[in-house]
This record gives sequence, structure tokens and C-alpha cells, in this order.
Amino acid sequence: MAAFVTEFRLINDVLFFHWIATVGPKMEAAANEAADEIGKRAVSEIQSRLYPGHGYRTGNLHNSYHYKVTGSGAHVGLEVGSDCEYAPYVEYRWGGKVSHFRPAMTVIGKEAPKIIRDRLGAVLQ
Repeated sequence: MAAFVTEFRLINDVLFFHWIATVGPKMEAAANEAADEIGKRAVSEIQSRLYPGHGYRTGNLHNSYHYKVTGSGAHVGLEVGSDCEYAPYVEYRWGGKVSHFRPAMTVIGKEAPKIIRDRLGAVLQ
């Protein structure tokens, strides 16, 4: 009887490690896709909140917002920002009247956990 229990455990261990080996890369890809989706939504939300005349006159500030996914899988990161030197001035100098970055990131921060759950959950189903 002891041999049967040991053999059964070994089979389960092999199946489990095989499952981990096949799911791992899919989870990493899903994490990267989630970061990409969050980045796209963040940039879109920021651009939609730009005060008319501040970011649309030349399009420079509007078009300067971008995102970059760094790392991969469990170590994935996301950078969202602008290369325009006057972006912080527009955000903070006029205060709530034209703030666009922080309010947008607050909205995205609330949406991000659901996006991540949906992407990673799809792999596990």
C-alpha cells in the first residue's frame, strides 16, 4: 500500500510541475499584456483631460504623453509620463483648473486591479 501512495504522489508532482511549466509563460505574457493595456488607457485618459488650449494648441503636450513597459512577468513595470519640460508646470502651476495627470492616474489606479485580474484569470480558466 505504501508503494501505491508514493507512486500516486510522484504522478501528481509531475503533473503539477508540468502544469506550472506550461502556465508560467502564459502568465508572464498576460502580465505584460495587462501592463500594456493599463499604459494605453492611462495615456488616453491623461490626453482626454488636458484643458483646451493647454495641450491642444500645438499638440505638443498632448502628443508627448507616452508609456513604457519595463521588465517582464512578475517583474513587469510601467512608466507613464511626458518628455515636455513644461508638463509639470501645466499640471501644478494652475492647480485644479487644468490638472490632468494626477486625476487621470487616480482613475487608472482604480481600474488597474480589474484589468490585471481579468488578464491573469483568463490564463487560469
